[in-house]
Amino acid sequence: MNGRKVLVATICLACLSMLSWADVVYLKDGGVIKGKVIESVPGVSYKIKTADGSIFVFEVDKVERVKFEEVPEVEKRVAPVEEVIPVRPVKVKEKPALSAQKMPISAGGGLGSFKVEGALEGADIGRGMELFGDLRLMVRNNFAIQGELRSGKLSGDEPIEGLPVKSTYKYLSYGATGLLLFNLSPENPLVLYAGGGLSRYNWDYSGEAPETEYTYAFKLSSKESNWGYHLCGGGEYPIGENLFLWGEVRKIIGTIKDPKIKIKVNGNEGEFTNEDWDYGHMVFRGGLRISFK
Repeated sequence: MNGRKVLVATICLACLSMLSWADVVYLKDGGVIKGKVIESVPGVSYKIKTADGSIFVFEVDKVERVKFEEVPEVEKRVAPVEEVIPVRPVKVKEKPALSAQKMPISAGGGLGSFKVEGALEGADIGRGMELFGDLRLMVRNNFAIQGELRSGKLSGDEPIEGLPVKSTYKYLSYGATGLLLFNLSPENPLVLYAGGGLSRYNWDYSGEAPETEYTYAFKLSSKESNWGYHLCGGGEYPIGENLFLWGEVRKIIGTIKDPKIKIKVNGNEGEFTNEDWDYGHMVFRGGLRISFK
C-alpha cells in the first residue's frame, strides 16, 4: 500500500515538473511569443527573452495583451522561436525608460513659494504661496508640452514714502511650457527635465494705509495683465506604479509697463501712473504627478 502511494506521488511530481510558467505576449496580428519580459517601457514597448536566448522588442501598439501563464516545460525548453512566433517580430529602437514621462498623458499639482518686490517702491514684502496644476502631453520620446494654471497670493507691509501700507498681491496665470526630459542613466528611476514657456499674468493689487497725525487713511488698488516668460528645471521620482513625486525651480520674467494705480482718500478717488513694475521672481515648487495609460 505504501509503495502504491509512493508511486502515485512520484507520477504527480513528474507531471508537475513538466509544467512551468512564462510571460505570454499575444500580438494583434495573431502571433504569440512565450518567454520572460525583461523590460517594459509603459506606453512604448516590451522586451521579451525566449527560452533559447533570443531577445525581441515589440511596440506596445502591436501587442494585444500580455499574460503570465502555465506552459509545458518541454515547450519552454525545446520549441524554437520560429515555431512559437509565426510572424516576423517588430524591431524598434530601444530608448531609456522615463517612468511617468513615457505615459502619453499625465497631470500634476502642488504648492509653490515665491517672493515679489512691491510695485510702488520695490520694497521686499516677504514670501507668498501659489497653488498650481498642469496637464502634460508627451509628443516625442523625450519632449513634452504642458498646459498650466496657477494662482498665487502675497501679503505684507510695504512702506510708501514712509507710510505703513498693508499690501496684498494676487495673481491668476495660465500658459504653456515645453519640456526636455532625460535620465542620468537607464537604471536610475530619477528623471530630470528643463524647459521654458509663456504665461499670461493677471495681477490684482490692493493696499491700505491707516490715518496718521499728518495724513488721512487711504486705499490703493490696481488690476494689470501682461504676458511673461519663464525658465524651469526639476526632477521626478516614482513612488508608485503611476504616481510620482517632483520638485522644480522656476524663473519668472515679466514687466508691467506704466501701471495705473487708483487711490481713494477721504471720500475722493483719483488715479496716477507709476513707474514700470518688474514682477520677475523665483518660484520653488513641489507636488505629485499621476500618469494615465
